[in-house]
Order: sequence, then C-alpha cells, then structure tokens
Amino acid sequence: MNRARVVAFILSLSLLGCAEQQAQVAVQASLTALATGLAATDEAVADAWPDAAAEARAHAVREYAGDVESGLERYDVLMRPWTETVDALREARAALYLAQGGVTVWIESGDLPDGWEPLCAGVGLAVSALLELLQPLDLELPAAVPLLAGYATQACAAAGPWIAGR
Repeated sequence: MNRARVVAFILSLSLLGCAEQQAQVAVQASLTALATGLAATDEAVADAWPDAAAEARAHAVREYAGDVESGLERYDVLMRPWTETVDALREARAALYLAQGGVTVWIESGDLPDGWEPLCAGVGLAVSALLELLQPLDLELPAAVPLLAGYATQACAAAGPWIAGR
C-alpha cells in the first residue's frame, strides 16, 4: 500500500523534530493512516458479508429444516463472528473520532486535552480487538491492515513528550 509508506515516511520525519507542531502532524498522520486502514477493512467486511450470510442461511436451513426457531438460532451463531467484527469496526471508528477530536483541541488550544492517555490507549485496544476478530474470518485484506495497531501506538508515542510536560 503506497499510501501507508508515505504516511510512515511523514511520521518518521515528524518524529525527528521536537517541535510541538511536528508532533501534531505526526499524530494526525498516524490517525489518518489508521482511518484509511479502517475504511479498507470495512469495505472488505462489507464485500464478504453477503456470501457469509448466504452460507450461514443455507447451513441453518439444511440443518434445521422445518424448525425455524432453531434455524434462526443457528444462523445467529454462525454469523456471530461477523457481527462482532462489525461492532468492533464501529468501536474502533468511534475511538478514532475521539482521538481526532483530541488532536483538533491540541492544535487549536496548544494543549493536549485531559484524558489523552486513556483515549489513546482506547484506540489501541479497539484496534487490537478488531484485528483479533478479523483473524478467523477468511477475508482478503489490504497488506496495511495488520499495521493498524502500530498506527495507534505511533499516534500515542508522538504526543508523549507533551503528556510528560504537563
């Protein structure tokens, strides 16, 4: 993914400097890379969902022909990994939006908002949970998707000196 390399290059350049503005750019670059990866993941899940649902439906009908309630329960069980993944995508996206809001506050006010550290940790946890849920799904994902947790970690690390300076 060429865009990921550009973002990584920008991030590494901005981490070389110690100016607050450069750190803000580094954090935003990491969050932008994370947003791009989440969008690609969302697209891959959305593309594969109809086939997974059709397969689960067919399996439930074969296994529980005539027993609608049991068939629906079986369908729910078979689709649970997919629904949990979609929920995790929403949670990761929500955490990303909160972090982007924190960066906006930092850029506009010059101060990281209170609660930045747990907010940043929340992004990392949400992304890690998503990556774990993606593993058993047989999806064709862009090469950058496994790097998502690293983007979250880089965003937190780039803001580190300004957290310590409080």
